Amino acid sequence: MPVSTFYSSADDGTLRSQNATYLTARGGTTVTVVNAGVGANGLAFGQQLSGGNYNLFESFLSFDTSALPDAAVITSAVLSLYVDTDASTTDFITDARIFNWGATLSTADWVNGADLASYTKVATRNSSGVTTAAYNAFTDVAMIPNVSLTGVTYIMLSSARMDSATAPPDSEYLGASAQETAGTSADPKLVVTYDLGAPVGIASETDEALPITASYLKVGLASETDSALAITANKAYAAMGIASETDTALAITVNRAYAAGLASETDTALPITFTLTPQTPAIPLSYRIDARLPRYESDAALPDHRANARTL
Repeated sequence: MPVSTFYSSADDGTLRSQNATYLTARGGTTVTVVNAGVGANGLAFGQQLSGGNYNLFESFLSFDTSALPDAAVITSAVLSLYVDTDASTTDFITDARIFNWGATLSTADWVNGADLASYTKVATRNSSGVTTAAYNAFTDVAMIPNVSLTGVTYIMLSSARMDSATAPPDSEYLGASAQETAGTSADPKLVVTYDLGAPVGIASETDEALPITASYLKVGLASETDSALAITANKAYAAMGIASETDTALAITVNRAYAAGLASETDTALPITFTLTPQTPAIPLSYRIDARLPRYESDAALPDHRANARTL
């Protein structure tokens, strides 16, 4: 399957809300842009209690995934961040959510902790077990159906403890490289695996692109009116190997009784049995010869030998 790797845009960054009162900080009363745009090479997400103030961090990423084919069927979508700082004295879960923050990050993009649950959660990552100076993959929750095939996939990172309004007792945040880090060896990335659907291009049994139903496929027909066979697949003779209703190789239609054994309407291989029937009066003795043919009752194509009856 094809695999495409998308790196975050240069506009990614981090917002910080700070206040001595936790719920005020969570609400975003005082927000500053910590890192965003060119020259900002660090992201932070999580919470921290330091110097009597609560610092809450949200990071914002965007991946231009419009290069994916319109017909792509995504089978895997993995978000990975290159973690360079683990400041999680208290472990926490980072939630990745779909949030369209636009082309430029500003303080207006802060999401109130009370509103986080209204945005679709697509992936998570536990700070426990995180490896620094390395990529750390998130666990997929609902990323696959939320990757845009026609535009930009916007993602916001925040702490699950902020969602639940759980104040930090100390440091509980992670730091990761942003897009502005030199090269792409540490950029936030979204790796998408996909295929292009059924190789024969049939979406269903009634796909109008081919006007075909699955029953035709069993007998090798391309459609109900395939001119190569001039036959419809739901006819009984399809299963008997007859190319058409008027196949000259057999000169026979399968709904006739002789289809079970005769090669043609004029097959001479089978014997014709004659019987003698006594006539009255007894003297002179006379007989009539009847041809009892193994034929279909109403078949006019077979010769009628009763006209040859004669008296002995």
